[in-house]
Amino acid sequence: MRTTLVLIGDELLNGSVSDTAASWIGEKLLTHGFALSHVQVVGDDLAAISDAINVATARGDAVVLTGGLGPTSDDLTRQALARTLRVPLLRDRELLDLIAKRYAALGRTMPKNAEAMAELPEGSTPLLNQEGSAPGIKAVIDGVLIFALPGVPREMREMFSHEVLPVLLRQFQPEQLTTLVLRIAIEGESAVAAKLHQWEQSLSTSVSVAYLAELGNVLVKVTGTHESEVRSQAESAAELIGDSIYAIQNQNEPPRQLQAEVLRLLRDRDESIATAESLTGGGVGKALTDVPGSSENYLGGFITYSPALKIELLNVPAELIFRVGTVDPQIALAMAHGARLATGADWAVATTGVAGPTPSEGQDPGTVYIAMVGSEQGFERVIRLDIRHLSRALVRRATVIHTLELVRRTLSGLGNAIGVTEVTQLVHETQSKS
Repeated sequence: MRTTLVLIGDELLNGSVSDTAASWIGEKLLTHGFALSHVQVVGDDLAAISDAINVATARGDAVVLTGGLGPTSDDLTRQALARTLRVPLLRDRELLDLIAKRYAALGRTMPKNAEAMAELPEGSTPLLNQEGSAPGIKAVIDGVLIFALPGVPREMREMFSHEVLPVLLRQFQPEQLTTLVLRIAIEGESAVAAKLHQWEQSLSTSVSVAYLAELGNVLVKVTGTHESEVRSQAESAAELIGDSIYAIQNQNEPPRQLQAEVLRLLRDRDESIATAESLTGGGVGKALTDVPGSSENYLGGFITYSPALKIELLNVPAELIFRVGTVDPQIALAMAHGARLATGADWAVATTGVAGPTPSEGQDPGTVYIAMVGSEQGFERVIRLDIRHLSRALVRRATVIHTLELVRRTLSGLGNAIGVTEVTQLVHETQSKS
């Protein structure tokens, strides 16, 4: 069964609002055995919306429209749908009463223009909106199901889940699919795809693979009709990719982020960690505390942007800062030791570097040092990143991901990630000469 999607709204075309509907609906459809085969984005123009509906019905067995169902003059989806159906818009009294009750429940009087939301193309039926005032619309054009939903994300998602998906499942009865997601840190999409090229060529027609790249992460989705085959192929792919994989999970499960895997490893070891951050400005601590229950293993952190606070809060030697500056592997190591000493954590990790956009202390933007220390035999590990091709915001985000991956690899007994230079020995040699 092919499903097509039409996203309606000038705000989507001019960039004032980012589209989240397509990826959310596409994922929901795939999870239930359907395919999103075509997506269009159109502005608030009656002719353009009508044309888009005609294209969508020609290409799909079901069509989802989002946006344009509100009470204002630029909400034209009802009119466009009636125009495509070649029927008039009729005001539904029961729907009008329901909308009025929605306003009353909010302590407001329904404005006159809101009455338009009770208008439906003749022969169509309303879809209940549990999260807002604008009802959705269900219609049929040449045997193709049409669902018009609000553009507000929470309203669209609730209506799709409770009003649209059940109808699709009853009418089309799709074959159930299983999707396993391989989550990979640091490696690029092209590098992962190269490792899986031969494997992908050998896949049967009942299994498909898709790649999704994010900054510092790649997702490989293995989908098929037979769960055992999908699991076997996902495990084969994982062996080819190697130790950069930090999770393999069912698509139906909540996404398991890298920071959650770090905390799981700490929890399994019954150990704690602390952070000391300069250029990341608390990003590592935030990532860890975004995970529920993180307080069991994350003790806290320090944001020490200035040299004075590095000295005062982390006991970084003033003489060292005077001699090498703040962007140096020795500083990262001293910061990590200071955080661990101050908190009593089993482990501590620290970041320092130049986020940009201009050089600092003679160092280019994208020069980053990350250090990790622990109680195990006086453990010390320092790495250098050279990510000068990234913007200031991306340097900071990439550093957070690299820091989390350094912790994961250390706790798992793994070597460095791709593109990382270990400078621990260099630091030790420098310290011995001082």
